[in-house]
Amino acid sequence: MRQKFLSVIVSFICLSVGISACMDDEETYAYSSDASIRAFGLDTIHGRHYKFTIDQVQRLIYNKDSLPMGADTILDRILIDTLSSTGWVTSGVPQDTLLSTTDSLDLRPAINAQGSDGIKLNSHAADGTSYIYTLQIRVHLQDPDSMSWSRLSDNDPLTLATPADELKSILFGDELLLYTSAGELYRHPAAPLSQGWNASSLEGLPQSAQLSTMQEFHSLLYVATTDGNVYRSEEGSNWSLDEALSGGIETLVATFPANDVTYMDETLVAIRTADSGERHFVTTTDGMQWMVGEAVTDDFPTRDLSFTATTTANGVGKVLVVGRTTEEEPTCLTPWFSLSADDWAALSNNSDSGLPPYTHPFLTHYAGLYSCTGGDLTTLYTSQTGIVWEESDEKFRLPDELAGQAPYTLLSDPTVKADEKRDYLWAITAQGTTCTVWRGRLNRLGFVSTH
Repeated sequence: MRQKFLSVIVSFICLSVGISACMDDEETYAYSSDASIRAFGLDTIHGRHYKFTIDQVQRLIYNKDSLPMGADTILDRILIDTLSSTGWVTSGVPQDTLLSTTDSLDLRPAINAQGSDGIKLNSHAADGTSYIYTLQIRVHLQDPDSMSWSRLSDNDPLTLATPADELKSILFGDELLLYTSAGELYRHPAAPLSQGWNASSLEGLPQSAQLSTMQEFHSLLYVATTDGNVYRSEEGSNWSLDEALSGGIETLVATFPANDVTYMDETLVAIRTADSGERHFVTTTDGMQWMVGEAVTDDFPTRDLSFTATTTANGVGKVLVVGRTTEEEPTCLTPWFSLSADDWAALSNNSDSGLPPYTHPFLTHYAGLYSCTGGDLTTLYTSQTGIVWEESDEKFRLPDELAGQAPYTLLSDPTVKADEKRDYLWAITAQGTTCTVWRGRLNRLGFVSTH
């Protein structure tokens, strides 16, 4: 065995001597000039690896997906578990020290650094070339899954001329409109940073108008009255009877947005009672005439309706509706849905995982979930599908100050323009003539990319 190994060693020595003999004494060696850092990563934070991006043009290392709030208590002593470079990397400019991936480092100076600030990493190549990289670590300053609410009326007050028993808010064009049961209208610019409520004259809207039925259709506002008529307005202030759509209308149910997948035009849905007493869903796509659909069952809600429009996974339009069937307080709320505007089905699960018996409910699709509240505004329920509902956790809540406030109106203000973040929820209450205005947003919906 020893002789076998010895023969191998002798062979290597002979090979080395042969190679040396063939080499010219004046031959030079080419050293690498590649000083790029090709990969960078940190140890897990709360059990998760966060990917870091390397901008080789700006020599910038950063994480697109921000670390969770409170990560600074981990970054004060953390390992760099990935560092790929052809040469070697030092930190600290101008006094460089060799960067060790086996020692815990304090990376807090890189947290939310801007511009050219951050931790400097100097990457060296064998030929003396070096590149200075800047490490910046994005960390959320807010819990992304919590709601943040602002009481806007503290700096932007709203005072009614007359106390109201009912409020109705609606986003229309570039304004937020607030209607009251006292026949008053107040306007506010819809832009996120705008201020200023202005009382506006209101003409032609009868006292019989059911404010809860008001909705937008074809860039017009429509509302049903208790005597079966429909009124419309082009700008929210001046209303007139829509003779073509009036007669026997019990309520306006919902508006379906236009849908390219099913080639469905924007559609307004109502419930109409015929002279014979039969009740049917009726729809219109042109605002000129109703098309008669399916019969309305006795358990379909017709009072205090609230609806939200979404799309299914394959892009088909879908609308959910909740409300009451009688004047009496409901024992529970059952959402109804439709894909076609004239054929509706209940989303009942026959269990205790449904919606509470909210009066004056508010339904919306927000942050990927159906959300519903109402009654005394002390609880908010969410659902993935609209069938099984559960009370939201402490993070996703209405302000505690809203509890027991009445009258109230709530609305959802989605982001429409990519360059203008919204995704707000609004809540407006009235105590006498003094209104309190709240606006909230799930924190992560307000985050913007810094690169």
